[in-house]
Amino acid sequence: MLSRIASSLRQSVQRLTRGGGPAVFAGTDEAGNKYFYEPAEDSESRPNAAERRWVEYRDQQDPTKLPVEWSSWLSRSRRHAPTPDEMAALAQHRAIVKQRAKLWEEEEERRRFREKSLQHDIQRHEGAEDLDAEGAARMAHRLSQAMLHRVRSATPCPPPPTASNPPSGAPHPPPPTTPN
Repeated sequence: MLSRIASSLRQSVQRLTRGGGPAVFAGTDEAGNKYFYEPAEDSESRPNAAERRWVEYRDQQDPTKLPVEWSSWLSRSRRHAPTPDEMAALAQHRAIVKQRAKLWEEEEERRRFREKSLQHDIQRHEGAEDLDAEGAARMAHRLSQAMLHRVRSATPCPPPPTASNPPSGAPHPPPPTTPN
């Protein structure tokens, strides 16, 4: 409670000591921090004055917790403050990236498990000369599936379609015919 009072008092003092013109509200972030700017005034005393930008923290005054877009605006890396639509689109994009990363991690975990299982099977059957035909066939099948999976996962994407290589699902051109 005391820290909130001190924070509010500190922000009020900062507002009063900034001087100049009126503060213009630029926006808020998800944490409730409020962003303001004071338009630049070109005067004889300050010919190349830049607008002043600042944040009023809601709870904790930790600049490392500010969203990147607002931090960029405060440091003048970007000219205009982020809009609510932009922030919503970025939040949606970040959610999609997190979802894809989770799916990739799950697939990687399954791949590691299959590889470890395959290595275990190979070690178990390495010394067995009496491996029957069915066991050998199973082992060969698992090895070929593992190799096929490695080849597929190493190929980033199919080659672009060309006349000689149409996209999958497209009919292939008929083979050239030779007269008899």
